[in-house]
Amino acid sequence: MTIKKIGWVFSILMILSIVAAGCSPAVPTEEVTIADEVVGEAPAAEEETAADTEEVSTEPTIRMAVLLSGTVDDLSWNYQMQQAALQVATEHGFEVDFSESVAAADAERVIREYADNGYNFIITHSFGYGETLFNVAPDYPEVSFAWPGGIQKTAENVADYDQPFYQAAYLLGITAGGISETGLYSFLSGFDIPVCHSMYESFKLGAQAVNPDADVLYTVVGDWADVAKAKEATLAHVSAGADYVASCGFGPTLGAIEAAEEAGIYASSYVGDMSSIAPDNVALSMIWDLYPLVSLFIEEIEEGTFMPGKFYSFGVADDALRVDVNPALAYLIQDDALQMANDAIQEIKNGSFEVPYIPAAAE
Repeated sequence: MTIKKIGWVFSILMILSIVAAGCSPAVPTEEVTIADEVVGEAPAAEEETAADTEEVSTEPTIRMAVLLSGTVDDLSWNYQMQQAALQVATEHGFEVDFSESVAAADAERVIREYADNGYNFIITHSFGYGETLFNVAPDYPEVSFAWPGGIQKTAENVADYDQPFYQAAYLLGITAGGISETGLYSFLSGFDIPVCHSMYESFKLGAQAVNPDADVLYTVVGDWADVAKAKEATLAHVSAGADYVASCGFGPTLGAIEAAEEAGIYASSYVGDMSSIAPDNVALSMIWDLYPLVSLFIEEIEEGTFMPGKFYSFGVADDALRVDVNPALAYLIQDDALQMANDAIQEIKNGSFEVPYIPAAAE
């Protein structure tokens, strides 16, 4: 399968060097060799051994399925999972199937169809599938499941994996702090859930690390898909003086990018590189690389050590989260902010600094 490259980005994690983003790491092609021909007398039929006639099974040990809440061309949540799953499946030589735009109400039917048809590892890649999954999973004890609950909710055959986006949001805030001229920022979220609220809080802390007087206007759109409402909220923030917008959720991010393009300010991508949508306005991209997580799932399944019932967490220190800079807009960022972001990455990796996790507003 040929994956088109989305664009080139400038990666903070790679000591701020330009890297290719928005496409999966290259998958090595299979090398085929032809054995030297051996000339000689054919063995007699009666001399055949059991080894000569033994059938070699080519049936894969893993059949993997992934439920997605949107389409794989979103350059974000669903695209990143598809890319990781395709790469891992190719490397390990097993089958993977995707069901796109699965509504929460239809998740039970899709999960059961996969399980009934022999798929033995199923990732339900949406928090919204959680209730259904925990109702269905006990009926298929031989199937392993994983879901992105991020809340350490597991079952005997269900693993949970988190999204510590707040770690990357801190780096995003620092870097955006080197772009903003007003010191006032916009942040949108679909709902004020822990993943999104912690992103907002970390983004603000990062911006204030560059400018102690920085402030962030925060709006909860109340919908993951209402792009128009998100755009309207962003423009209201712009009217108040905000000149940079970050977001949590695909719909809010699309609305924020549209508003940034219209108002002539700068914005961030969410989960993947979305800079191709507005290359003159999307300055930074928060990248969630799911390859380390999915690769570990499969390695453990093959080794017989996969632990449904386990909570998996991959963040900045595991190279699963990073911030990329659009190279066309890199000139906007002050050098001291870039250095501060790079220093923070190293401190997170060596354990000398831990980004605060603030999942809800203080009471």
